Amino acid sequence: MDLELIEALLLKYDEGETTLEEERTLRDYFVNSDVPSHLAAEQARFLFMAEASTEVSSLKLEDITGSTNSGSKTIALPFGRSYFRVVMGVAATVSIIVVSLVVLRQSHQDAVGSKKTESEQLAYQQTKQALWLISTKLNRGNQHIVRLAKLNEAETRIAGSKTEK
Repeated sequence: MDLELIEALLLKYDEGETTLEEERTLRDYFVNSDVPSHLAAEQARFLFMAEASTEVSSLKLEDITGSTNSGSKTIALPFGRSYFRVVMGVAATVSIIVVSLVVLRQSHQDAVGSKKTESEQLAYQQTKQALWLISTKLNRGNQHIVRLAKLNEAETRIAGSKTEK
């Protein structure tokens, strides 16, 4: 086979741009023929991949789970460094999304707020003032309700003590 073609295909292979047919050509070349000494490392790589693709695992599900019953089987997942990376990746993604939404919402509110006309701003200020006035009146009324609640509690205690006698 042409050595220049093989070297060009190797460059494409290392860049991840080969087709399946070109990869098959490389695999056949390195597995089935003698190669020049400067390509010996590449031959070792392709021989390893060819050997690994024919391996069959002798590991059985019972070996992994440690159970021999025919019911439902649970597989122990490795919770180590990879699990931590997954969790941290998800947390980082969620935090980026939340921060982005907050920033976009704030910029949208700023844009909407700056577009208000003078009459809209006046109406907003008057409404805000009216709601503040209502809030203060309701808070004063709540203070009286708290006193009434204390009186009602005392009355029920007195009524309860009279019925016990």
